[in-house]
Amino acid sequence: MALSKGVKKAIEAYAGQHYEGDSEAYLFRSRKGTNQAISRAQAWTIISDAAKELGLENIGTHSLRKTFGYHQIKRGTNITLLMKMFNHSSESVTLRYIGITQDDMDAAVQALDL
Repeated sequence: MALSKGVKKAIEAYAGQHYEGDSEAYLFRSRKGTNQAISRAQAWTIISDAAKELGLENIGTHSLRKTFGYHQIKRGTNITLLMKMFNHSSESVTLRYIGITQDDMDAAVQALDL
């Protein structure tokens, strides 16, 4: 998956502090076992706790995906590409997932009619 320069920089900084020389090691390791990934529940807890510290509500693991998709659509990314990236069965599922409503689509069409 393509990553922005900012994300790559953040990952490199994190890896520089936590990387132990094993290219097969997880960056976000579970405390259980020697080289196991954190669980989805643990990822949700970490993201949820960080959001609470910032005063944000209803933030979870899918929030990041949904926000990415929403902003990609606003930038003009083809919905079919996002549908494939998200492994959705249809464009309508992807639009619903990222929160694009019929009103948003109608407003976009009206803006073109200027």
